Amino acid sequence: MAKALTSRVIKAISMLGSTQMVNMLCSAVRIKALSVWIGPVGVALMGVYMEVLEFTGALTQLNIRTTAVKDVASRPPAQRGEIIGIVRRVSRAMGLLGMLLLLIFAPAVSYFMFKSTDYTLGFRLLSIALLIQALQGSELVVLQAEGKFAAIASSSLWGGLTGLGVALILFLTLGINSIVPVIISYAAITWLFTARHTRSFRSESSNLTLRQCFSRSRQYIAMGSFLVISELVTKAVSLSFMSVIEHSSGTTVLGYYQAGATMLIRYVGVFFAAIAYEFYPRLSVASPRHNHASLIMTHQARTCLLLFFPCAIAAILLAPWLIRLLYDTQYLPMAPYFILGMIGMMMRPASMILSFSFIAFNKVKPYLFTEITSALVGFALNVAGYLLGGFPGLGLATIAWYLFDLLIIYATCRLTQTPSFPPRTLLLSLLLALALLAPALLTLHYL
Repeated sequence: MAKALTSRVIKAISMLGSTQMVNMLCSAVRIKALSVWIGPVGVALMGVYMEVLEFTGALTQLNIRTTAVKDVASRPPAQRGEIIGIVRRVSRAMGLLGMLLLLIFAPAVSYFMFKSTDYTLGFRLLSIALLIQALQGSELVVLQAEGKFAAIASSSLWGGLTGLGVALILFLTLGINSIVPVIISYAAITWLFTARHTRSFRSESSNLTLRQCFSRSRQYIAMGSFLVISELVTKAVSLSFMSVIEHSSGTTVLGYYQAGATMLIRYVGVFFAAIAYEFYPRLSVASPRHNHASLIMTHQARTCLLLFFPCAIAAILLAPWLIRLLYDTQYLPMAPYFILGMIGMMMRPASMILSFSFIAFNKVKPYLFTEITSALVGFALNVAGYLLGGFPGLGLATIAWYLFDLLIIYATCRLTQTPSFPPRTLLLSLLLALALLAPALLTLHYL
């Protein structure tokens, strides 16, 4: 049983991870072209636009992308058609709402991020991508709940490759003005490739009004409403920290930070995204049985930790070359942030798996408590670390942040009797993170 489950986990992670890796390389080439052809200012603008897009999406889409998966996956196949139709209609309505809000508040967002309204048009155009992402999210719910990982991998692969080609053409022809069109075009392309795989899934909600659709989906919308609070705090913290760097050190240094954060969070996050696609629907189906869910979580955590450890060592040792490859030599000042931050990332598989347990078992208040507390503590640590120690200080703050995050989530699981893994799995996560200290110090010494 354990061998079969391990094989399934590795197969899913390999399939999704490999295509995500190709997609990551496409993103790396896109950022490399942006950094060389346009410069750090272009990287900073891309980072700000993406953060605002994610923030607004979290605010208006109420995490339907996550919570609806459980509802669809837990239903018998004969009952899924109506739920799929409801998810699609509700997602479309929420996407239109988000688009309208960003159109209205674009001047305020521009002023908050840049102390100027010069970027108002860019943020208004960004609202198009917000709507498209909402449409794609509903299709991904269908594929994930149905276990169609090959379709998810295929749409991600071809969307990434096609989006890269379009991005390079736009960078060359439009220069600094190409950033928002690149984001919009990528969203549209990935949506089209995703929707191609979901045409065969029937929608059976045409006889329902929009109000009835919202009423029928109130359970996962309510859950998503609580989850979105934590996401909004997290995104607000991220945007605020970017604002601190921009105001204290300028746009160029913000570009360096964005490059480091992209490597540390987005690229490394490819591994975690692959885990989530396979793990969450399986945990949702097992959620009524606490003992079974705990066994699944223990197995998943250990497997993912042991898979991620050699990848983390390689990323740390090759960090200077990766930065030169993905960006340019001028981005090397952020190397200590990435190298030290990888130690903290070693604890993320365990904390992520614990967080999914809160969602699967509808433990809203504990989830909110851990996520919001972690975000606020992380913001304080990051600001103090950066202002006192620059990028090395930010790297150390990242280690402290993720250590705090893991411990508070684990303690909360125990106190609220939410299924979790045993203490020895927690110890394994901490020991593997500690083991990364030696290669990190070695790389920093020769940097």
